Amino acid sequence: MIKLIASDMDGTLLNEQGKIPPRFWEIEKKLVQKHILFCAASGRQYFNLESLFSSIKNNTVFMAENGAFVIFQDKILFENPMSKKDLPEWKKIASSLENVLLVFCGKQSAYIEKTANQAFLDEIKKYYHKLEMVNSLEEIQENMLKLAICDLNGSEKNSYLQYKKFEHEYQVVVSGGIWLDIMNKTTNKGNALEKIKEFFQIQEDELLIFGDYLNDYEMMSCGKYNFAMENAHPKLKEKANYIAKSNKEEGVLITIEEFIK
Repeated sequence: MIKLIASDMDGTLLNEQGKIPPRFWEIEKKLVQKHILFCAASGRQYFNLESLFSSIKNNTVFMAENGAFVIFQDKILFENPMSKKDLPEWKKIASSLENVLLVFCGKQSAYIEKTANQAFLDEIKKYYHKLEMVNSLEEIQENMLKLAICDLNGSEKNSYLQYKKFEHEYQVVVSGGIWLDIMNKTTNKGNALEKIKEFFQIQEDELLIFGDYLNDYEMMSCGKYNFAMENAHPKLKEKANYIAKSNKEEGVLITIEEFIK
């Protein structure tokens, strides 16, 4: 019996417009009836996820910032802040690249420097509902959960090549076509999902997992029924036990329905 469904958002549950498919809400009612929890597992900010799922907040586990921050019913289950010591170097690299902007992801807000142009703002506001503009990221006092790098030229073949040298000390992951994330070495969706499984006493065969990109990679090891989307990154497809139909075809919803008949 399935007790928890953990799904990535962009490219997975969400459609091409970045919206929750309308049919999700009817399926979610069935999940409640069967006492199945839903986990929104995303690189997005908590406040963004909370807004998306505000109507079912009490039955939703929020795994935000790629697993650096986990909240359920307004209670923090897990948080994993990172060192800021290399922020000056990360800023220096970003300034040497065209069309690259850093986003400091904290618990209270996300922060960008005032130099951001409209193209960056249009992208960043899709994922960060609480966003502040500052003179310098180095002046921010709160802990950093994640450094997100918005690379309008494509993260995997551009900024990742410059930041991958930090992989010995940090988690550096391509999390989307134009996104690269740097986090605490122990931060990933898989580790966060293991914490969630432990908290709710969920077994490997009581869990449905869905993802589409490399920030979902570790999550695939957390349960037997792990699905990469048809539109997923090739490396994730290799890792997953199963393939779901694409997000365009509502693959997550189709698969959930098959399991909860």
